[in-house]
Amino acid sequence: MSSSSMPQLVEVDGPRAGRTHALPYGVHVVGRGIGRGVRLDHEDVSRRHAKLEVTADGVRVHDLGSKNGVWVGGQRIGAPVMLVHDDRFSLGELTLQISHPASQVTRALAMGGETTATSHRPLPTEPEPEPVSLVLPLLGVVVFGVLVVLMWLQG
Repeated sequence: MSSSSMPQLVEVDGPRAGRTHALPYGVHVVGRGIGRGVRLDHEDVSRRHAKLEVTADGVRVHDLGSKNGVWVGGQRIGAPVMLVHDDRFSLGELTLQISHPASQVTRALAMGGETTATSHRPLPTEPEPEPVSLVLPLLGVVVFGVLVVLMWLQG
């Protein structure tokens, strides 16, 4: 397991045992033929096998109607299941493990009777430029014009 705080999916067995896949917060499709998403090269994995919803509380796994199913605790799931740090699940015969350190904190706080709230802030963007005011430059031109006229009248 990596010590990274970003959630990860770890291949426990199979031809690529130990391989990790980063799971940033959001939705990821897992499958054999995925262009973007989590690609797993294993004969038991369908082209679009499962969907993973990664949140601060853990990873919710959904079966996408795969032939070999999604298995949690020895049972084939029919509805989405929430997984937390170190939980395992299988896609057919391929076993995977969730590495999600933040879910450990959430679970420990919940066991102590504490609740947490998670908010997601949008990424910072360039600040809007302040509107340019023409009042001061125009005032300067008017004052300069008055001074020029006064000097011309005195001369």
